[in-house]
Amino acid sequence: MQKKIKIQSLLLGIVALAVIYGLFLRLLNFSRPITYDELWGLSAWVPKNILATMTYFQHPNNHPLNSLWMKFANYFFPDSLMMLRLHSLLLGLIIPCLTASIAQLVTRRRFVVGLTLILTLLHSGLIYYSQLARGYNLEIAFLLAFLALLLLYHNHHKYHLNSFSKDIAVTLGMLGCFILGCFSLPMAILYFAAFITLHTLHLLSTINYHCNFYASVQKVIKENLLLLCSYALMTIFAVWMYILNYDKFSAALPNGAGEVITSLNTLFYIAGNRLDRLIPGGLLIVALGGLLLPRYRRITIGGILFILPVCIAAGVSKVGPARVYLPLVPIWIIMIAIGFYAIGIRFFFRKRKLYLTLLPLLLFGYGQWQYQQYYYEWVEECYTNTVRWLQQNCPIKKSYHCYPVFSGRKIARRYPTEIQTISNPLRDNMLFTYAGDYLSGLDINGKSRIIKINKKTMFVIIDNYPVCKKNPIYFYNLKQLSKNHKKFSNTLLVNIKANTLEDMQKIIKFLYSNTPQSDWTILNFWITPLFVFPDRRYYNYLLATDSCSLPVKKLLALEQVFAPDFTFYTLQTFSSYAQLKEKLEVPIPPITNKLEKKLTEKYGDLSKCLPDVWKDIMQ
Repeated sequence: MQKKIKIQSLLLGIVALAVIYGLFLRLLNFSRPITYDELWGLSAWVPKNILATMTYFQHPNNHPLNSLWMKFANYFFPDSLMMLRLHSLLLGLIIPCLTASIAQLVTRRRFVVGLTLILTLLHSGLIYYSQLARGYNLEIAFLLAFLALLLLYHNHHKYHLNSFSKDIAVTLGMLGCFILGCFSLPMAILYFAAFITLHTLHLLSTINYHCNFYASVQKVIKENLLLLCSYALMTIFAVWMYILNYDKFSAALPNGAGEVITSLNTLFYIAGNRLDRLIPGGLLIVALGGLLLPRYRRITIGGILFILPVCIAAGVSKVGPARVYLPLVPIWIIMIAIGFYAIGIRFFFRKRKLYLTLLPLLLFGYGQWQYQQYYYEWVEECYTNTVRWLQQNCPIKKSYHCYPVFSGRKIARRYPTEIQTISNPLRDNMLFTYAGDYLSGLDINGKSRIIKINKKTMFVIIDNYPVCKKNPIYFYNLKQLSKNHKKFSNTLLVNIKANTLEDMQKIIKFLYSNTPQSDWTILNFWITPLFVFPDRRYYNYLLATDSCSLPVKKLLALEQVFAPDFTFYTLQTFSSYAQLKEKLEVPIPPITNKLEKKLTEKYGDLSKCLPDVWKDIMQ
């Protein structure tokens, strides 16, 4: 008896440690700079009225209930990033409790509940989205609450503890969770449909098909009338929301991130990539351990079938990013905890004390490992941190930040003071791009266009700011076109300044008429056009092309027409790590072994494409 108490105390101690550590990890980066998707929400959805916000389904980036929270938080606490994210933090603590409650309702085993809490509290994806004002935690919380209420209803009827008032309360709660879950993230309908389908199949399995069939059907309907009525109301709501708004959801589909399955190899690659992010380390195979014990077989099979609607939707449309499938994680964690319990009963029964003692410790270590290994895989690009690093380490007054075209408008709305632009009459300027070996912008018709840069250049990973680890900063040198340039590389840029918009349009028209068949692309369109200073205001554009065939002499002649507000530049790459190092004001952070592996997977043999960089790093 004393040994049993000691084992339970140890499990309780590890769970308490996981709770404290999980809370610490959620608070650790809670004040991180605002992200691109949060900027989007603030600039696109928050200004709309409540009805427009809640019914704007044309773009998947609108999570209606989260946008509504942001609207009120921004109204009562303007510019308070912590208030924008407060609901996600609170839900990040509620989700492990709901997951543990479901494990308790399903198994009634403290060991399973403890393992469930440990794995949920330390999951990197659940931690990350507890730090952002996004709708994923709302979706997961309402889904889990729905499932908990459904299991509570089932247990009440199974053990004859039900009453009319309890059934009313539970079914109304389920209906509320369904509606709020769908408004949290419209894709939640797939998970709700899976829960309802599995429970309906369970009800059908209780019908006696061999004797008194109609009486058996009437009994099942009578006992579950309130629940079936709530299912009917959910169906009506789903028809209103999804079928009547079909055009809006159809318009949203092309805008959503994801990949199309084109072959079996693509399927395995995408599935492996998503699973590795959701449940890393191949731990998901343990979930099948529940099949070893008869009392958990139906639960395990139900957990496997739970993902079918999601798989069908992905096959019909496209596979979304890993964050879309986060609601699967709590269900899979419960299955994994059951699997570990079943394996212990089946194979380690005689050594169960050692098994029950070591396993929670090992899983706590696993949670810490997967957090360290995979947390930054979830993190979005953070341009604020990038700009800060560049301000500290680069000659910022001589630089130009070329942002991806899709980020510009949101960046301009939130922190325009962070953005720098090229300034004449400087003859040497640096250009930074976060997109890779290309420039992205808008053409004259307002459509996005890519300017490919053929030559490789040096890049830097900002170790000082871990949120930028995923995407390197690429460095280029802007050289003003001169007589010494007998020819230029494939990329040509032109900087145009004007005091009025009419003058700017006049110069651009002049540029297009004198450089035929040159597809000029405007960089940072939403950020750099208009600059206002105390003494004057002017418009500023930087355009780029990779298809200009005019000779240098002709370009210099054109330049003189509107000089000094019309200047051509060539784009030069840094040929060595040492050359770039001289240009910056402090040493460049080293590339780590982990990063080496990732960059090798992305670019191939780094020693071939970036020999000088690699030579210096290896030394």
